[in-house]
Amino acid sequence: MAVEIEAKMKLADREAMIGRLKAAGGSMVEDLFETNVFFDTPDGSLRNSDSGLRVRSEVNVNDPAASRVIVTHKGPRLPGPIKQRAETEMDVVDPDDAAELFTALGFAEQIRFEKRRQRWRLDDCTIELDELPQIGQFIEIEGPGEETVMSVREKLGLADEPMIREGYASMVWQLLSTHGQGTRVLNFEEAK
Repeated sequence: MAVEIEAKMKLADREAMIGRLKAAGGSMVEDLFETNVFFDTPDGSLRNSDSGLRVRSEVNVNDPAASRVIVTHKGPRLPGPIKQRAETEMDVVDPDDAAELFTALGFAEQIRFEKRRQRWRLDDCTIELDELPQIGQFIEIEGPGEETVMSVREKLGLADEPMIREGYASMVWQLLSTHGQGTRVLNFEEAK
């Protein structure tokens, strides 16, 4: 089981950040369009324990043949200033088959949301420029250790930006609970 170590911040100017990434020697890896589906028990035991079970479909915008479907379990966040949590991932062939398996095991779809993501690499870190409908734009810096992540954060001029420990699923859940009019789906088409 791997541990996800990342810093997430609100992104004010995507184009300026792309310029900083290029100037720092970063390389763009891929442009993705994601559909994220989170499952839980009927009583919400995963969410209540700060855990998550997700099926993510990643469509590679520039190379559809490189698209993937990933099943992920995330454990509770560990204490500390930077977001760290146990994470287990595996590729699957069909998102509907994964959903059917989870349903057979007693889980139900809780929320579904889309995300646009541009993935970069810099200094042993993966940098992701994300956009979620109605929620906004963010940058995530994920790396092998806290020191590496914080170094890249500083290199990109983000040292003074507040870090966000909340995951996207929690942000979406909160938005849909207060403004979703009963829906559990957040997508770009309906956000227009």
